[in-house]
Amino acid sequence: MGTASILTEVITTGLVSFGFGVIPILTTSPSRLSALATIATGFLLVIWLSLLVGTLAFHLFSGEEPAPVSSATSALLFIAGFLLSLVAERRLSSSLLRVGRLIRKSQPRPEPATHPSTDHAQDGTRLEGVENPESSVAQSVTQSPAGEHAPPLLERDELRVYMFAYALIIQVFLEGATVAHQVMGLSETVPSRVEEEQTIELADSDKTSMAIVHGMIAFVLTTTLLTAKFSKLECERHLFYLVISGPLAAILLSFVIWLFQIKTAQYEFAETVLNSITAGMFTYSTVAVRLSLGKLQGNTGRSMRKTLLLLATGACGPFVVEIAFQLLAAFLLSTS
Repeated sequence: MGTASILTEVITTGLVSFGFGVIPILTTSPSRLSALATIATGFLLVIWLSLLVGTLAFHLFSGEEPAPVSSATSALLFIAGFLLSLVAERRLSSSLLRVGRLIRKSQPRPEPATHPSTDHAQDGTRLEGVENPESSVAQSVTQSPAGEHAPPLLERDELRVYMFAYALIIQVFLEGATVAHQVMGLSETVPSRVEEEQTIELADSDKTSMAIVHGMIAFVLTTTLLTAKFSKLECERHLFYLVISGPLAAILLSFVIWLFQIKTAQYEFAETVLNSITAGMFTYSTVAVRLSLGKLQGNTGRSMRKTLLLLATGACGPFVVEIAFQLLAAFLLSTS
């Protein structure tokens, strides 16, 4: 097991991610996209929170091996990641708004008497656009052609979507690093007393689960970007970043492990710290982007209840998948 195993696993996972991510781009119904994005977000949120809580509970109550980082430290790191995203969003949004004002001031204003304005001046449309510049900015965001993505950066809601997208890409990057960690033999996830057949079954199950999770991540990425009125070209570009981040991380970390001869304890400490921080960042980004998308779509009490119901539906997804895996494993064992 070496570079070939790493490449095979990450390339397979990348292809699955690309397949899942392309599906929403081919969908034309905005309401269906929004519902699918919310369901998939609930799916991922429960997976990462359950992994974090489950890891902490295992190290806290099993008594078999000490955790690389204490449970209290992991909780603090989770909160730190949450607050880091909050502060970064507020600082970036205020900076981008200042830049946007400077850009708008530096741009020459259109002449008040042009041939299209004579038609609009009669019904007051142009006057409304002048009195409410924010609405004109928002309109230019949703109607901007493909490739012009500077205006969305001036909006706080669009900034939240970008932060959510890159939180997903960072998570896939860390997952790719975990693949290299396991394949290079740094962690003994399976005890030596377990039989070889069970080891192979466990590895196949882990690969399938990882492929499903990565597919859901790509699905959430594209559905969220499309719901936020991003162009298909920009969605495809972010999907490409997501797909290559896993293989890139696996290859880079494999080289670093081989070059510096990193020990198990050293890597597991860094992995636990990064996973705790990114879990907090993802949680904040998820909450923020759901609020922003709801506001962009005209949030009401009914739509909020619908969003919560869809999130709860997605949250049940990991448990349904786990039950399906257990039933499939029991069936294969009974027939073998």
